[in-house]
Amino acid sequence: MNLVYTKDTLSIEQSRHPPTSIKYFAFDSFEGLPENNEGGKFAKGQYAGSLEYVKDNLRKRGALRDNTFFYKGFYDETLTHDLQQ
Repeated sequence: MNLVYTKDTLSIEQSRHPPTSIKYFAFDSFEGLPENNEGGKFAKGQYAGSLEYVKDNLRKRGALRDNTFFYKGFYDETLTHDLQQ
């Protein structure tokens, strides 16, 4: 399961820290799982959800904060050198 879709992982992690003590960076394609995953154990696209859907889920749980940054895409495309700093 990916971090962003489940929303619980991010909500739980944020509850451990004061609202402004840590920045959260959520990287996700929002396309769900690829076709070839763990021998076809999961369906292609399983756990897909739009960025707005994910934000709405986090908002409902009180976990959408100003210190949470979302990057739509895959690591090799979105995790730039500047972000790594």
